[in-house]
Amino acid sequence: MHLISISGLLSRPGKTLRALIPSALFCFALASSAHAETTYIVSGLTFQNGSVASGSFTFDGTTVFSNINISLTAGGVIAPFNVPVTFLYLLSPSFNGPNTVSFVTQNGPDLTGSPVMFLNFSPHLDTPSPAILGATIGSCDGEDCFSQVNLLFLNSPGSVEAVPEPGAVVLVSLGLAALGLRKMRNRA
Repeated sequence: MHLISISGLLSRPGKTLRALIPSALFCFALASSAHAETTYIVSGLTFQNGSVASGSFTFDGTTVFSNINISLTAGGVIAPFNVPVTFLYLLSPSFNGPNTVSFVTQNGPDLTGSPVMFLNFSPHLDTPSPAILGATIGSCDGEDCFSQVNLLFLNSPGSVEAVPEPGAVVLVSLGLAALGLRKMRNRA
């Protein structure tokens, strides 16, 4: 077993670079995966009127939600939930965070009458196994959806499953590390 000394590395610049590159790649990969995106799959959320929500969204671990696609089956006679609806947009970011997220069916300056869904998680979304603590669907009662009407609450919590997405940088780093190891083996 060989020990690498700092003075030995500094006297041979080529070996210094070969010794530091894998370490730098590993540190870069760790830093980039700290806020890796995770897709959450929601299924079986049943509300008071019999509507059932299922779908998915992506959360980056900070404040960014994307790829929102949650469908709600028709249930009961209360509009707007007497027909199927699909939530595709995030309500104002001020309503959202790792504990609560709110989705709407349309995007625009006036959300009056638009269906809205609130999901509450415990523990936070950025933990390994979040669970749905509560959920509410309703209609926006104003253009900013700050208040809601026709609220329906969760009867059955269903499930939420986290599916981590490896970051592109992590994959590139692993590929470069594999190429470096292969090159070192070919020289030996």
